[in-house]
Amino acid sequence: HHTPSHASGGAMWQGGAGGGYGQQQQQWAAPGQQQWAAPPPAAQVDPLASFYQERVPAPAGQAFMMGGVGGSSSSSFGGGGMMRPPLGGGGCAGACQGGLPNGLTVSGCDHATIGVIVRGEFSLQGTNHLKPVYKKGLQVDGLDVMLYFWDERDGANFCGWWFGPKVGGDQVWAYHPDKTCPHPPMTGWKMLYNGPIDQTLLVTPQWVGGAGCGMPLSMPPLAPAPVGPAPAGLTSFGPCAGNMQQRTQQLLEQKRLGELQKQAQLLHSKKDMEQRRVEEQKKQTATLAIRRVIQKARGATAETLTAIQSELAVTKAVHLENCGTQKAAILQECDKAIMQAQIQIQAFAAQKKAMVDKSEKMKAELEDRKRQMEENKKKIAENKVKLEEDMQRQKEDAIRKRSEDVKKAREAAMKKIEDDKRSKVEAEERKIKEHQTVVAVRKVLQKVRMARPEQFDEAKQELDAVLQLELDHCGSQKEVIQQEVAKLMEQAQFRIDKINEQRARQQEKRDIVMKLCSELEVLVGDAESAVVKLKESAAFFEDTAELSVTDVEEISQVIQEGVVESSIRLQACTNYIAEHGKDMKDPMPLSNNEPQEITVRMNALRKRIRDTEQASTATFQMAQDAKEKAMRHAWANNKLQEMKGLFTKYASSIEDTLTRSEITKYALGEFKFTVPEPVLDTIFRNIVPEGGNGVKLQDFTLLKAAIGVAREKVRDARKAEDREKAKVVFGAKIDETKASLAAASKVASKMDRQIQRLVGKVKTTPVPQMLKLADHTDGLVALATTAVAAASALVKVVQEALTPDMRIDFAKDTAQFATAEKALQIRVETAANLSGRFRDSAAQKQASEIERFRGAVLKIISYNQRTQSLNADQLFDKLDADGDGAISSDDFVKFVESAEKKLDDEQEEAEDVAGAKEDDLAEARKKGSIAEEEAEDDEDEAEIAAVAGAVAGAEEEDAAGLGDEYSAKRLAGLFSHLAEGQLKIPKDDFMRVIRTYYKCVKETVITDGMSIKESKPVRRLEVNEVLEIVEGPIKDDVFNVMRVQGRMVKDGLEGWISIAGNRGTVFLQRGGNLYKVVKETTLNHTLALEPGATTKTLPVGEVLEMHEIPRLDAVSGFTRMKAKVKSEGSVGWVTTMENPKNMFVQLL
Repeated sequence: HHTPSHASGGAMWQGGAGGGYGQQQQQWAAPGQQQWAAPPPAAQVDPLASFYQERVPAPAGQAFMMGGVGGSSSSSFGGGGMMRPPLGGGGCAGACQGGLPNGLTVSGCDHATIGVIVRGEFSLQGTNHLKPVYKKGLQVDGLDVMLYFWDERDGANFCGWWFGPKVGGDQVWAYHPDKTCPHPPMTGWKMLYNGPIDQTLLVTPQWVGGAGCGMPLSMPPLAPAPVGPAPAGLTSFGPCAGNMQQRTQQLLEQKRLGELQKQAQLLHSKKDMEQRRVEEQKKQTATLAIRRVIQKARGATAETLTAIQSELAVTKAVHLENCGTQKAAILQECDKAIMQAQIQIQAFAAQKKAMVDKSEKMKAELEDRKRQMEENKKKIAENKVKLEEDMQRQKEDAIRKRSEDVKKAREAAMKKIEDDKRSKVEAEERKIKEHQTVVAVRKVLQKVRMARPEQFDEAKQELDAVLQLELDHCGSQKEVIQQEVAKLMEQAQFRIDKINEQRARQQEKRDIVMKLCSELEVLVGDAESAVVKLKESAAFFEDTAELSVTDVEEISQVIQEGVVESSIRLQACTNYIAEHGKDMKDPMPLSNNEPQEITVRMNALRKRIRDTEQASTATFQMAQDAKEKAMRHAWANNKLQEMKGLFTKYASSIEDTLTRSEITKYALGEFKFTVPEPVLDTIFRNIVPEGGNGVKLQDFTLLKAAIGVAREKVRDARKAEDREKAKVVFGAKIDETKASLAAASKVASKMDRQIQRLVGKVKTTPVPQMLKLADHTDGLVALATTAVAAASALVKVVQEALTPDMRIDFAKDTAQFATAEKALQIRVETAANLSGRFRDSAAQKQASEIERFRGAVLKIISYNQRTQSLNADQLFDKLDADGDGAISSDDFVKFVESAEKKLDDEQEEAEDVAGAKEDDLAEARKKGSIAEEEAEDDEDEAEIAAVAGAVAGAEEEDAAGLGDEYSAKRLAGLFSHLAEGQLKIPKDDFMRVIRTYYKCVKETVITDGMSIKESKPVRRLEVNEVLEIVEGPIKDDVFNVMRVQGRMVKDGLEGWISIAGNRGTVFLQRGGNLYKVVKETTLNHTLALEPGATTKTLPVGEVLEMHEIPRLDAVSGFTRMKAKVKSEGSVGWVTTMENPKNMFVQLL
């Protein structure tokens, strides 16, 4: 954007649009003369440009060029000169014009929905991720329309420019992947996130006041170029001082005019933007109205097309002129929609005609088939008639023959039936006669069988008579009847003898029971006599007029003695029945008609006992009531006598009257109360009759009440005074409690601030520093606990000292104390909980670090064992440098420090297969181990953040305090962890430490050799089956897989298994020595379950590390495993399985 100079001597150039000044300036110079470049308008002057304009001449043969702000500029100079580099760097594909645009205009966009949303005017709102954010002037359906940039913090795929309702929101309308442009790109926008690029969407940047008026993005240093000598009369910095002052005045005037021009431009720009916003809103409303009808036209039918065309014509007539630049596109959409609707209607008509033709053709074919079916049906009917006639003839012949045969058979059968019937009648008659005879005999036999001793002889005579008459008519039953008679007579005689014996025994029992009843009847009579005496004693209370209190007491004592006596005698009856009641029953009757004499007698005795007990109770209650009545009467008499005595004691001057002085003596002597004169005046005015000398006896009670009232008034005044004094003392306690609560709150605030410092420290802080932070926090929690306890004690003292009189005045304070105390206690409890969880997180983190370090060291030991071809025993001997049969800490540290720590490629590959791929193929385990710990850390941090506020920096500590990764200090610490509290590690424990387990994650084959090609299958390895590694991993070069030799925990079988296939399928992964308790079980010290042995209960969820493989306990029949409890380090035997359906632990 430069205009070339036509002068022969030289020219001065100033950057145009894109250079930052918004216009071009030219100056012509004659040969041999110097000319100065005129400054741009004041509103667009760059301070550095003004400096150079004033001080740098443009001699003949030289040129001067001033670069723009935000753009780039270049030119050729004929001689020497000075160039100011551009400010802000290059543009964005020719679109960046000297700084950030103040606004944007979005136009185009073919998308029917998104176009309406994004089209319009946008203004600069701020920045996001170091780039500008623009906002549309009008909302769409209540939503803002934002245009912003998002960097790569969520991934490279989400980096770029976005249209959406809010910055960083989930909903987006358009996306541009450009990452370098300082403001939104003009073209190349995708609809939605992964939609096609809309070539019509255009984002046009706008600068208020013209192009290039935005602020520069950067300000590079000046780049001087060689220049010629200054002309005469000029210094190296500019013209003379006079010209300098005049030039300064001109610049100030220009600057003032420029400011006014800039303000006018801004005002005009705002008016233009408001006008464009209104026009854009009209355009959007018109566009939406027309497109709604277009949408209806797309789904029009032949019947509705004409109406929709009319509606579209009316809508276009109303709104088309307001569509602005979208007018042509809207017309095209209208024509396209009508054309599509007509094409759809024509296609539907053609389809309908084709369906009608097809229907007619199918109808004709159906008629042909129907005619053929009628002909076939007619032929079938004729054949059927002929066949039926033949069958009818055959059927009639068969029926005729069968009828003749049936008739002959019926005649023969009838004759046989008559003969059988006659024989049967004769037999039935004989049978009936025999049955009647047998029944008659057996009826008499039954009478003999049931006869009692006094009836037996008569029944026997009747039986002999019946036998003599009917026995010969019994026919075939004669011998049976004779046998029954003989047997029955023997049984009847035996029965009669037994009944006689029972009657004798029952009579003996009845005599004994009757004796017991007689004894009980005597006891009942004694009880009744005692109740009669009690009633006689209670009769003394019938006349209570002359009874004194002493008399009443004496009568009551007599009645009480009578009640005790009657109770004793009734209890004797009850005890007698309890002791002998089971024997006082009627013997079992031999017949239903025998009388129940004893039962009737016992019921009568029980009734007498109940009546006696009720009479005793009623008499005692009546006596009590009478006693109370008599006592009240006697007490009233005594009180009356006492009152008379008291009255007589003080009424000495005038008989039966108390004078003023005597009343005063009475009150002072009896109540220690001096009656005031006003009270005496009131007494005489209200109690003493007019003209009377004093209070009479009948008014003595009123006098006593009046004195009592006066005394209570004095007491109330004294209490009020005491209450005011107590309020002052209690107020001091209130102030002391407030101060104590304030001090406790101050300590708690310090504790809360410390809790805030724990936020975010779980993952980033080293374990030693975490433990120091936890100790410091626990100290603050302890201080807060002490302060809160002291405040709570004062609150309790205040609450206990709060009397009902003070409750009104201090109820609000005490309620606030209770609320503040509870809040402080909650804060302390929450802080203690969070501090404890922070300490637990430190312990978990420390354990996790130890486990990772343990794995790394064991890999080194395994690598050196394999490279040096050592078996387990040789490896132990190598570590046991002093040969004492156990590995010491020094032995362990020296071996690891001197061991080769670089793993070979095969080892790394095996670890990748069994470890890294484990995260992809064993998601459940990942979630159940390390991810669980991290989730708990996140949960701790979230919970701390909910209580605390902002994060404050904790005291820095050297995180590398452990020194080198494999330093002697770290190795010694690991040895202590492996030794589990012992000074040395025995050989058996060392073998367990270096033992490696794998578990099957996908069913595979166990072979008898390392080479798959040359070995044979032994059996299949099932999922979740565990094996102990004996050798490997070793690479099978033929199939390019890693293989290990293992011993199966299930059955002890040894064989070779592939860790993974050559296509990436994983068969084995590290693990198999960790188990989780799924059903509550116990832990003890021996394999056998001994009765009474000390056991420890393991709850569900506890994690166990296997020390010895599960084995069967022959005594209990349970499967048991030696294991270590991961949470606390206890080692013992645990029951893993009772039977395959009752599992206590499960493999992780």
